[in-house]
Amino acid sequence: MPLGRPTIGAPTLGGRPLVTSTLDNGMRVVACKTSSAPVVAVQIWVGVGSADETPAQAGLAHVHEHMLFKGTVEGGPLHPGKVRRGVGEIAATIERAGGEINAWTSYDQTVYHVVVPKALFDAGVDVLADALQRSAFDRDELARELEVILEEIKRSEDQPTSRLSRALFESAYLAHPYRRPVIGFVDVVKNVTRDDVLRFFEAHYRAERMTAVVVGDVEPEHAQRTLAAAFAGAPRGAPPLSPRPVEAPQRGLRVRGLTDDVQESHLAIGFAGPRLLDDDMPAVDVLCVLLGQGDSSRLVAKVKRERQLVNEAYAYSYTPKDPGLVVVGASLHHDKLAPALDALGAEMRRVRDARPRMAELDKAKAILASEAVYQRETVEGLARRLGTWAVLTGDAGYEASYQERVAAVSAEAVRAAAERLFQPERANLAVLVPKAEERAVEVERLQEAGTRALTSTRSRRAKVGGADVVRVELPSGARVIVERDAANPVVNVRTAWLGGLRGEPAAMAGAMQMCTTLVNKGTERTSGPAIAEAMDAMAGGIGGFAGRNSFGMRGTFLKEHVERGLALYFECLERASFADEELARQRVLTLEDLRTRFDSPAGLAFDLFGRTLWLEHPYRRDLLGTPDSVRALSSAGLRAFWRARATPKGAAVVFVGDIDPDDAVDLVEELWGEGDGSQSALELSPREPAPTAPRVARLVRERAQAHLLTGMRGLTLDDPDRFALEVLCSVLSGQGGRLFLELRDKQSLCYSVSASSVDGLDPGSFAVYMGTSPDKVDRAIAGIDALLADVADRGVTAEELDRAKRYLMGSHDIGLQRLGARATSMALNEIYGLGYLAHRETPARIGAVTLADVRRVASRVLTGSRVTALVGPTGTGGPPSTLDPPP
Repeated sequence: MPLGRPTIGAPTLGGRPLVTSTLDNGMRVVACKTSSAPVVAVQIWVGVGSADETPAQAGLAHVHEHMLFKGTVEGGPLHPGKVRRGVGEIAATIERAGGEINAWTSYDQTVYHVVVPKALFDAGVDVLADALQRSAFDRDELARELEVILEEIKRSEDQPTSRLSRALFESAYLAHPYRRPVIGFVDVVKNVTRDDVLRFFEAHYRAERMTAVVVGDVEPEHAQRTLAAAFAGAPRGAPPLSPRPVEAPQRGLRVRGLTDDVQESHLAIGFAGPRLLDDDMPAVDVLCVLLGQGDSSRLVAKVKRERQLVNEAYAYSYTPKDPGLVVVGASLHHDKLAPALDALGAEMRRVRDARPRMAELDKAKAILASEAVYQRETVEGLARRLGTWAVLTGDAGYEASYQERVAAVSAEAVRAAAERLFQPERANLAVLVPKAEERAVEVERLQEAGTRALTSTRSRRAKVGGADVVRVELPSGARVIVERDAANPVVNVRTAWLGGLRGEPAAMAGAMQMCTTLVNKGTERTSGPAIAEAMDAMAGGIGGFAGRNSFGMRGTFLKEHVERGLALYFECLERASFADEELARQRVLTLEDLRTRFDSPAGLAFDLFGRTLWLEHPYRRDLLGTPDSVRALSSAGLRAFWRARATPKGAAVVFVGDIDPDDAVDLVEELWGEGDGSQSALELSPREPAPTAPRVARLVRERAQAHLLTGMRGLTLDDPDRFALEVLCSVLSGQGGRLFLELRDKQSLCYSVSASSVDGLDPGSFAVYMGTSPDKVDRAIAGIDALLADVADRGVTAEELDRAKRYLMGSHDIGLQRLGARATSMALNEIYGLGYLAHRETPARIGAVTLADVRRVASRVLTGSRVTALVGPTGTGGPPSTLDPPP
């Protein structure tokens, strides 16, 4: 097929040329070559989404997203011939090539995407083209997949934030299809027939409705030729999409009150927002950033930090094809609902009444500009951004125009946008609280509270006018490692030490997590708000991290701000104050977080599994600690705890990004050169023997689904079988894995099922997780047991081994696209004694795994004494608890 006439876009993507063309069949192609990693992202954007469905079709676009991975036939679904790819082969083909495949559905489009090593680009295109043109839509497979989708809907109904979002959109859109959930309704989805699917497919999956986006290490001309050949048979003649109802202007406050069996309350206020191409869209984006994005944003600084009324606060602008929604929201304790709503309203009124300061305006613009820079770190991130622009604006290179429009936004334009938006008669207020607080969400109360919050009590104020890695050990004991990557003007730094849970005394449980949370909240010289302000102004970030085996600090800066950013980074590292007032604020949030863990049944299941697998070892503990231990933490105690551990001695300081290695070493010596070469010795708990008999723990949680984890003790990071166990997990996991094919596809037991291996400096864990209906738990356990027993007895097939190894090697390369991921890997590799370049050896180590290796590790690990954790409603199946009370 002729390629059509290509258009070379202006080189606005970090110097990368953007090539666009339209094939003779009407399909559009957007291609952008990058060479930062040997991978390619291919995305096919189909210009039909849930908003293009009739009410009787609600969820049908999403059904297609699931069914297009369920096998293909010659001649396609309308004229089926022999099987081309069977069930599971589409995902298996990509995973065998070392890639990733998935899809998503939105209101306005459905997107199918792969990320593959560059050598397998043609194969990736072939798989997508096969799925989009020749899916079988087998009746039996459809019936099974509808059960899976119904489980997905149940899962959504179990999530408080999903329920809140649905209520908000139902309130804001009375006529427009944006009011319906993308995944549809149970009553509609369960009655979908193959004829329904075929009619939708025939109407919409046509060439003119498709846009292909290719980003990565492939020549645009080759990408165009490959796509043209692969989609040569795509039908033309897509009928016009049905006109969508136009939403009438809102004339009064609308409220929705919900209750649930939760510990944490949620509220959201939505206002009719702009389309993507509306004149005021950039001003609205700037408004939302300065109001509720970043630690120094108004909502976070005032409502969360200063007044401590909410656990989280946010603001965002959702700008789809049709008029969108501007949302201001928060999560909080129910007894703070009224003052929190008033405080959120006060901040909206304040930005409505007076122009923002220029520094605040510049900071918001810098954050928006940095989003595009950071998204270019991965091929899939850049492809998604280009696809959004191409499909919603018609111009894949619209990024430059958007940034120009953002840069031109004035302080008055932001204030004017707030004045248009934040009016009581345009507001939709949705609130979700615990069932015991039902009176708080009565309509009359919410109407009064919403009106009060958004109605100003005073007159509006008057308007106001890639090189090799270098490693250097400093006299202080710090090891500095630098990998220069100048593809993007970004620098990532990670500093890591041994510690985490393994180095934390039981009496101070949660101390390390508290330290790493507060490390950027103020120093002896600079206040927390000032640090947040400085970081947002630089479009950068500083923070801490803590895990089971280690802890540390991370920083991300644009190249132009790296010296200023690092000065503040090391100031926090050395002189964090852990001030009483900051500790008091965070203590409230941590206790709230511990209390609201009850709202996540899946999270409860993982916690219960850990507490059952280990009865004494620190790995069983929550990183946050316990309510009692958190209450006992003191400012002086945290300072002593941190400063004894966060010393140059034992630290690995890793830079990855656009920085000269000599400059990086000089900066560390200048900013953190002191140290006597000492570090407090870690007091490590002894290793705990593995269980010698089965253990079962159960927890009753009245939800629609049951959550099951079953597994056993795993391996250490330096175990020779570690990579073989990773390969085994990959054989079991993924859309082409045994668990997925046997338990989800064939038996329709669940929506989510996966295997995981968590290694540590002490032996970790191997587990299988499933979220399923309570009445399917016995079948699920039997299915998992039979599958694991078969693998332990007979091993895996050569095809499974090849798929798993290719997938792991490909996902390894994909995962290390981001500079921060590489910096973290090198820092942890160094302190764990694996060698700072161990990540470069990983593909070869995986590639060397044999069938015998997998069978040996399966026999070694899977035959260990089983530990099972179950969280589900009364009547959930499964074995009785062996631990009373549950750990």
